[in-house]
Formats: sequence, C-alpha cells, structure tokens
Amino acid sequence: LSMTSIRGLCGELVFLDQLIDQLGGNQAVMSWVGPFGADQDFQFGSAGWEVKTIRPDAERLMISSERQLDSVDKNIQLMVVEIADVSSSSDGMFTLNIQVSKLRKKLSSCYEALLEFDNRLLIAGYVAREEYGSVFFKFRGLASFTIAEGFPHVSREMVPAGVVNICYEIELKELESFLIER
Repeated sequence: LSMTSIRGLCGELVFLDQLIDQLGGNQAVMSWVGPFGADQDFQFGSAGWEVKTIRPDAERLMISSERQLDSVDKNIQLMVVEIADVSSSSDGMFTLNIQVSKLRKKLSSCYEALLEFDNRLLIAGYVAREEYGSVFFKFRGLASFTIAEGFPHVSREMVPAGVVNICYEIELKELESFLIER
C-alpha cells in the first residue's frame, strides 16, 4: 500500500473501531463497504459515512467522486479523522498493523465478523507486512459533519451528462456550520 493508502486505511479502521461500539461487530464490519468500491466507505440501512483522513495541519480534504457526498438516497455524514505522524516513542502511537490487531482482538468473540473483517482487509489491499509496523501515527480526533443543504459539495444532479468522476477539494474552514460533533 502507498503511504496515502496506509493513512486512509488507518482512518477507516479508527472509525470502524467506534462503529463496532455502536452497532456491534457483525453489523459494523458488514457496513464497511469501501473496499468494494462503494460510494461511501460505510453504509448501513439509509445511512452512509464517508471517512477522510487528514493531518493536523490540513486545510482541505480531497473528494474523489461526485457520488461520495451525494445524499439523494442516503443520510450521509462526512467523518474527518485527524491522524498525526509521530515517532515510535510517542504516547498513544499506533501503526497500521497495531490497529488491525486491535480490531481483530475486538472481533475475536464473533467468528463471522472476524472472518469478514479479514476478507475486507484483503480486498482493501492489506496483508500484514513488516514495513507497516514502522510508520507511526497518533489519533488526534474525529469530527462528524452532516451533508445538508448548503454543504459545499458536488452531487450527481449537478454534473452535466457525459461528465464522469469529478474529483475536487473542500476547504475545511467552510464545514464548521455543518459540524455535528467533534
């Protein structure tokens, strides 16, 4: 995995960890549909969560498709996970391998959820590698934003016929009025 992919996967796994506490292991893992190329990283019923991982000094975040924040058929929340690059001696540090191990342990009492988690990790391109244990991160926070009227995004209905796969950036400062919780 590239460094960008490692950071992004770490952000999704941090969110999955919290979703397990809310939905339970099986439902949380089944809601993680990002590895399959779904419009949002997590989907459960009529809810969708798009997870973006940023560094502490980020001013913008990248949206890779006009479908990621399109709330026509789902109630979507944008989850912004802040992860800092740190040294191996930093308090609270983790690596991608540590995060995977933590979730595997958390899911160990539900064999089906653990099996499905491992399957989705493989589809996401993760195989435990030594080098994933030498890049250190620290979770700094999670902010949740609602995709509501006025939210700065591009939706499918805004895109002219023949134009596909819009990629754009959103300035984080423009999202404050849509903050649900930090």
